[in-house]
Amino acid sequence: SKFNDSAQITIFQGDSQINSFNVYSEDPGAIEPFELQSGTYRIEINPRGASGENDYSLRLLDFASATTLGADVEVSGSVLPGEAAIYKIDMQAAQRLYYTPADLGGLSGSWTLYDQFGGQVESGDVTQSGPLPRIALGGTYFLLWDTNPEAGAASSNFRFTLSSGATAAASLAIGDTVHETLPAGDVT
Repeated sequence: SKFNDSAQITIFQGDSQINSFNVYSEDPGAIEPFELQSGTYRIEINPRGASGENDYSLRLLDFASATTLGADVEVSGSVLPGEAAIYKIDMQAAQRLYYTPADLGGLSGSWTLYDQFGGQVESGDVTQSGPLPRIALGGTYFLLWDTNPEAGAASSNFRFTLSSGATAAASLAIGDTVHETLPAGDVT
């Protein structure tokens, strides 16, 4: 959601309130995922602290329709700038995957990894390679691959890989120096 100021968004089914949350212009990011059953809903958007018109955008994503991924397989797709692709992947406890963009077709944006309970685990820039966090609890995880909007832009093809990163151990001799960078708090 994006507002010039702040707003409260409330979702109703009939007269029953299903969810309510606040969004702020200084931090317009995504809220935690929540589940909606099939049905008819009413969404109320109540701007706060501003008079006149407020520009906003609101997008609902269907995690139930996420495309299943496996590790070490190239992912490809096509989206309009401002659209997102949603993937699900079953991961084991202590597993780590590495994100590597291949050809993004000029797209930019971010990826966000959610756990099976809808909690955000990690996020990053779709244009940057790097490790996802080591998973503490096995289960189904969701990768939201989100793109930045660009006025008048056409659909673009993209490719990236989530790899297990398994590599053969390197031989070391006494006195050899190894230079590696590990993310903070990670030991491999």
